[in-house]
Amino acid sequence: MHSLLCSQDILSQVFGQLVNELDNIRDGEEERNEIQKSLLRGTMLHAALTCRTMQEPALDALWRILDSLHPIFRLVNGFGSVHGNFTLIKGVTEEELQRVRKYSGRVRKLFYVGYYEPIHPVAYLRLAQALGSPILPLLRDLTWSSRDVGLQLPSLVTSTLVNVNIRLFISEDDDDDDEDRFKLAHSVTQTQALQIVVEDLADKVPHIQELVLENFRPGVSLYTVRNFTRLRSLRIATDVYWQSYNAFVSISYSDLLALSQMGSLSELSANVDDTDVLTTSRALSFRSLRVLKLTGHLSKVIAVLKLVQSIPLQRIDVCLGGGDAPQHDWYQNFFRCISLPSLRHLFVEFTYDLQKQNVRAGVVLDVRTIIPPLLVCAQLTHFEIELSSHAEQRVLMDDDDLLQMAQAWPHLEYFCWNFAYDISRIPTVRGLHAFAAHCPRLRTLMIALNGNVPFPEANKAPDSQHDLKRLVAYGPDLGEITDTAQWVYALFPSVEDIMERGKWPQVLKIVQAFRRMRAVHG
Repeated sequence: MHSLLCSQDILSQVFGQLVNELDNIRDGEEERNEIQKSLLRGTMLHAALTCRTMQEPALDALWRILDSLHPIFRLVNGFGSVHGNFTLIKGVTEEELQRVRKYSGRVRKLFYVGYYEPIHPVAYLRLAQALGSPILPLLRDLTWSSRDVGLQLPSLVTSTLVNVNIRLFISEDDDDDDEDRFKLAHSVTQTQALQIVVEDLADKVPHIQELVLENFRPGVSLYTVRNFTRLRSLRIATDVYWQSYNAFVSISYSDLLALSQMGSLSELSANVDDTDVLTTSRALSFRSLRVLKLTGHLSKVIAVLKLVQSIPLQRIDVCLGGGDAPQHDWYQNFFRCISLPSLRHLFVEFTYDLQKQNVRAGVVLDVRTIIPPLLVCAQLTHFEIELSSHAEQRVLMDDDDLLQMAQAWPHLEYFCWNFAYDISRIPTVRGLHAFAAHCPRLRTLMIALNGNVPFPEANKAPDSQHDLKRLVAYGPDLGEITDTAQWVYALFPSVEDIMERGKWPQVLKIVQAFRRMRAVHG
C-alpha cells in the first residue's frame, strides 16, 4: 500500500469527500438517487471490510449520514416487525448496547423522511432508556419529515444539535381517525407531542442555530423558542397549499418581541395569520435580521411589516392568504410597507382563495398606484409576484410602467409578474425595450404582454446585445409570429428558453434561425 494511504488524515479527507457527494444527492428521480446512494455506501463498506487501515475512517464516513434509524435498531437482535410495526420485541443486552454505542456515536446527520416502515415510538424510548443517553449522542443535523412526529424525537435530542428541521407531513387524504391512531401509539395527542418536542429542544439544546417547525397546528405554544440564544434562522410556517393559514400555528406578538432581542437572528419565517398587533405595540428592533418571510391574511401581514420599517431587510417573501373581505387600500399599504431602500429580493404570492375574494370584491391592482413606493428600492435584483393555481388577479399595466420599473431597478437579474391581464391596458413586446436598455444583468423575464405589435422599419428598429436567457410571456394569442420574433431577436438576441405555449416555441425557432444567419453572414 502506498505510504499516503496510511495517513489517517488523508483517508479521512478522501472518505469525507464521498460523504459530501452522498449528502448532495437530493434532486432528480428517486430511483436514480437511491442507486447513487447505494453505490457510495457500498464503496465505503467494502473499504471498511477489506483494509484494516481504512476501516475506521471508512466506518466514520459510512455512518456519518443516515436517512433512517433502521441501521441502528438492526444492531439489536430483538428488533423486528409486529403486525406491521417495527419495534423491540425483547430486552436489549449489554453486548448489543455496546454495539449500538460503537456506531451511533459516528452519526452526525439524520435526514428522515418517514413514509415507509416506521418504527414504533416506544422502541425509541426503550432504546434511549437502555443506553442512558440520546440514541445518536453526537448528532448535529436533524431533519424529521413525517406524519408521525411525536415521542420518538425526545430520544434523539442531544446537546450537540446545531440544525433542527421538524416537518409534520400532511396530505389531502388525512382523516379524523389519524388523530385517534396517533394518540393510541403515543398516549398523547399530536399537539401535546409537538409541545413536548419544542420544550425538550429549548431545555436541552439552547445553542441551536437553525430551527424549522413546519405545519404545526394551533395549540402548540412557541413561548420557549425565545430560549434559543444563538439562533440564526427560525422558520415557523407551512407548505400546505390546500388549507388556509389559520389551520396552522401563528407566532404571537410577544414571541416576535422576544425574538427581536436576539442579536444573532438573521432569517425569520413565520405564519402571522392569527397574530394580533395593537396600535400601541412597540416596533421590532432585530439587530441582525436581513431575511423576513411571512404567511397570512393581508391585513395581518401589513400589521407586522409596519413593525420592521427601521430594519435594513434585504429579502422579503410574503404569501398572502384569504380571510376578511379585501379592501382596495390594503394593497397600497402593503407595497408601502415593503418599500425598503435596502431591499434586494422580493417575492409575493397571492393564494387562490385571495384571488377569488379580490375578484368578487372587484379589486383590480393598478401598477401606477401601487408600485411608486417600490421605486426607491434601487438595489433590487429579484422581483417576483406569483399567483398560486389559476391566474385570476387582474392587474393594469402598460409600457410606461415597465419603463419606470426598469429605470428604478438597474440591478435586476430576475423579473416575474404573473397576472390576469386586461387587454385595455397591457404591456407590449415593444415595451420590453425598457429592460434591454436599463437592466443589463437581467437573465429571466416573465410577464403578461401583447406580442402582436408590428416591427418597425430597419432605421427605427432597436439593436441590443442584451444577454437575457429566459423569456416567459403570457397574454393574448399570437397572430403573425415573424414580427414578434423580430422584436425578441432585436431586444434579446441571446435568449435560449421561451415558454412552451401557443406559438411561442415557433418564435424561438425563428430567433435561433436569425442567430445562425448572423453567425454565418455577420
